[in-house]
Amino acid sequence: MPPILLDDAVADRVHALGLDILEELALAAAKLQPGALGLRLGTGYALFAGEGSPITQLYGYAHRVPGDVAEVAAFYANRCASYEVSITPYTDPGTVRALLDAGFRPGPFEGELAQWVGDVPEPELRVDEVDGHDTAWLETTMRAWTDDAASPPPDDAPIAIDPLVHIICATPTRKYVAFVDGRPVATSIMWDRRDGVVLASGASRASARNRGLQLAMLHKRLRDAGRGRFAIVGAMPGTTSYRNVMRAGFTPLYSTLGFKPS
Repeated sequence: MPPILLDDAVADRVHALGLDILEELALAAAKLQPGALGLRLGTGYALFAGEGSPITQLYGYAHRVPGDVAEVAAFYANRCASYEVSITPYTDPGTVRALLDAGFRPGPFEGELAQWVGDVPEPELRVDEVDGHDTAWLETTMRAWTDDAASPPPDDAPIAIDPLVHIICATPTRKYVAFVDGRPVATSIMWDRRDGVVLASGASRASARNRGLQLAMLHKRLRDAGRGRFAIVGAMPGTTSYRNVMRAGFTPLYSTLGFKPS
């Protein structure tokens, strides 16, 4: 397949896919989290899923056209003090200036990468697509998230499932579990939309890292997506995840930058 070229059509497709996904998360959050709310704001989508939730954010705001920063503040007022407004090279420069003038400051950034799916090799490790509420997916995801904690829960003890994991389960995303020696040790998801697929949420148990699990899950999801599909993934530049997605054929497009109120 030809390499991805970043042009207006690709940028607009990435923007539209991001809006679709955040809206799906908002619909699920509204069913599970008291007070959760999603709303279209201009060219973007704002989601409140609780103070401190990683999906409490405004995505795609002021894409090519100016936005009113006051309406952003009004949506989150009396809901939370901390949220994120993501900007891209296509965000209206005047709106970025207005965010800075209103006290927003740059925070985390993430790379957006894409490819037209071509011929993808078979995964070298076992990766299964599973039902959204599959116990192995739920528990493996949660244990992978907590393995780096100071005192991770032992494997033979029950583990509480984070609300975000339940929200993801309640959305129409495709879920995957990877295995080593017959034991579930890594998970991931794929949003399969009409205009493309979005690969996300790769998580591996600490004891099984550096075994090729993330690359195997990338290959499995791309094969399931199908040749010729448009695929995107987010990863922080310089990380192992970023290198893995580039090895799987993805091309960097640009980085998003999260602005947070001070």
